[in-house]
Amino acid sequence: FYRVGAPATGWSPVRSFRAAVDTPPPAARLPQRHVVYGDMGASHAYSLCWDCGSNFNCTCTNRTAGVISEIDRADMLLHVGDFAYDFDDYGGITGDTFMQNIEQVAANVPLMVCHGNHEYEGNNYSRYSAEFGHMPTRSPEPVPTANGPAPNSWYYSFDSGLVHYVAMSTELYFFNPDMVPQQHAWIEADLQAVDRARTPWVVVFGHRSVYCSCDGDCGGAATTVRDGLP
Repeated sequence: FYRVGAPATGWSPVRSFRAAVDTPPPAARLPQRHVVYGDMGASHAYSLCWDCGSNFNCTCTNRTAGVISEIDRADMLLHVGDFAYDFDDYGGITGDTFMQNIEQVAANVPLMVCHGNHEYEGNNYSRYSAEFGHMPTRSPEPVPTANGPAPNSWYYSFDSGLVHYVAMSTELYFFNPDMVPQQHAWIEADLQAVDRARTPWVVVFGHRSVYCSCDGDCGGAATTVRDGLP
């Protein structure tokens, strides 16, 4: 149990979380429940809970569906890009409201992320990098944002239970193509170092589709990510 704050400014409500099981053998870490989703805004965030309609501020009183219904069962939440729509809208108020909304789940369950195209916002992912710079990056190279170098939360890896997750930036192919070889080399080295006895499952994830069944919406982008730059 924990709370956040200070005597001078006041305290948050008391929160709680379960520590991750990290004990061999693998059977001791079963079952695992990982919840994966993407494209969640500050408003119309129905994947968070039914109460999140057109209003930005969302208090989940109905906890029977959506991500909110998983907080007592999930071991990890994974948001694969596109947050708030968009972080910088209305002078950043949209981003602030989004972070307050997801506190209802992130205060109780580990929340892991990768960025999407909506995080670029013309400032090279500055707000995303500031909000999620605490991701467990294993890349020694910082990333360039409009606010200066930041810890690399664009591509990184982590273990959760029996799964080794590798976050890749599908956005580099469109906004920072000079960084694609750097990311490719890092991912290759990371995958070669995976201990399959400890994490027999390996999941590489990013925001954009690699294969796509529609044509106008994501077909061209999927081809670029899948085949690489010319």
